[in-house]
Amino acid sequence: MKGHRYILTVAILLTMLSLIVTPRLQAAQVTATPSGSTTPSTFESGVVITSPVLVSELHGQVEVLGTANIPNMRNYFLEIRGLNDDASLPPDTVPWIPITAAMPGPVQSDVLVVWDTTTAPDGLYELRLTLTTDNALSVSHVVTPLRINNRQLLRPTCAVAIAFCIPQSPSWFLAILLAFWVSAALALVGITFNWQMGHLVGFRPLW
Repeated sequence: MKGHRYILTVAILLTMLSLIVTPRLQAAQVTATPSGSTTPSTFESGVVITSPVLVSELHGQVEVLGTANIPNMRNYFLEIRGLNDDASLPPDTVPWIPITAAMPGPVQSDVLVVWDTTTAPDGLYELRLTLTTDNALSVSHVVTPLRINNRQLLRPTCAVAIAFCIPQSPSWFLAILLAFWVSAALALVGITFNWQMGHLVGFRPLW
C-alpha cells in the first residue's frame, strides 16, 4: 500500500513538473489571423525559423534561417520581445521590437535576415517571424527563449606575458608596445645589476 502511494506521489510530481517546464521550451508556435477556413497547420511548413533554435546564445552578426513562403504572400518581417528573468512570457503590453523592415518573399530554406544582435541589450528574448498576405492574413512563427550575450565581444586580449592587458589592437601597435616593454625590462635589469655592483649609472650619492 505504501509503495502504491509512493508511485502515485511521484507521478503527480512529474506531471506538475512537466506543466511548469514544457511551456518554456515551446520553440515554435504558428498562429494565423483573422480566423476563418484557414488554420495554422496549413502554413506550418511555409512559415518557420530553423535557426537559431530555442535556448541558443547569440552574439554579433547572426544569420536567421528559415522559410517564408505561403500562398498570396505579400511580405515578411522579424521582431523580438524581451522575456522575464525566468524566461516566462511578458505581459501583452510589452511591445515587439522590429529587427527588419517589411521584406519581399518568398524565401525557401534560406537566410531570412542577418541580425545584428548588438542593437539589443543582453538578455532573454523571443524571436517572431510574421508573414502577411494580399487578403489581409497574418501568419507568425515564434522561437523562445533565446539569449543575447555580447559581453564576450568586449573581453580584452592579453598582448604580452606580463600583468598588462589591452583590447584587441592592430599588429603594428602590439609590436611597438612589445618593443617598449622589452626595452623597459632590459633597462631595469641593467640598473639592478649596476646597483648591486655599486656603480649605479647616472646617479652617485653626494654623502
